[in-house]
Amino acid sequence: MFTALLLSIASISAVTAQEKSPESSRQGSLQLGTHASTLGLGVLGGYDFSKVFSARALVNHYDFDYDLEESDNKYKGDLKLSSFGLLLDARPFRNGWKISGGALINNNDFSASTSGTVGVDIDINGQNYSSDLNGNLDANIDFDEIAPYLGIGWNSRQGKSGLSFFWDAGVLFHGAPKLQASGSLASNDFGYNCNFDINENGTATLTGNNCDALQAQYETLKEDLENEHESLQDELDKFKIYPVISLGISYRF
Repeated sequence: MFTALLLSIASISAVTAQEKSPESSRQGSLQLGTHASTLGLGVLGGYDFSKVFSARALVNHYDFDYDLEESDNKYKGDLKLSSFGLLLDARPFRNGWKISGGALINNNDFSASTSGTVGVDIDINGQNYSSDLNGNLDANIDFDEIAPYLGIGWNSRQGKSGLSFFWDAGVLFHGAPKLQASGSLASNDFGYNCNFDINENGTATLTGNNCDALQAQYETLKEDLENEHESLQDELDKFKIYPVISLGISYRF
C-alpha cells in the first residue's frame, strides 16, 4: 500500500507539473507543519484529496504552572494541554481561505492545590475552616473526551509546493467542565484527621479519624462542601466551548 501510494503521488506530480494552474497542484500533495495555539504546541500532517478537500492529523501538547486565588483560597494551578485529532478542510473559494471541521481526542486537564501548611485556613462556601496541624484543598477539572471542532483558516501558499504560513481560528466544543475536589483537615486541639471528597455530581463524603468531631465543630461541613461545588460548577457550565487560535508554518511537497 505504501509503494502504491508513492507511485500515485509521483504520477500526480508528473501530470500537475505540466499544468499552469496552481489549483491543480493541490491534488495528491502532502504537507507537514508545526504550530503554536491555544491548545498548545503541535505538529501536523496533511493530504490533499482534491482541489477542494484536504485532511489534517494534528497533535497538541503543553504544560504550565501558575498561581491563582479563588474564594479567598490561594492555589498552585497546573494546566495540562494534550489533544490529537483529525480535521477536514474545504476550500470552496479556490483560494487560501478554508472551512475546517472535525474532532479531537481531548485530554486537557486543569488541577489546583492549596499548599499544605500548619494552621492553613480554607474558605468553603464562605465559611473559614482552620486546621492547627495540616490542611489542604485540591481541585481537578476535566472535559469531554471527544470534542468536535469547527473553524476557518487561511494559508499563504495554498495549492503551491514549498514553505507557507497559515492561521486557524475556531471553537472546540468540549462540553461543561467537570469539577472534582478533595482535601483534608487535621487538629490536635479537637482530635480529628479528616479527609473529604466531592465527586463531579457534587456529593461530598467524609472519611478518616474522628470526622464526627470535625462535623460537630463546624456543623455544616458536608453541606458547605456541596454548596461550594454547586456554586463553582454553575460558573464552569458557562464555558462549554473553548476558543482555538493557531499560527504556524507548513511545507507542501
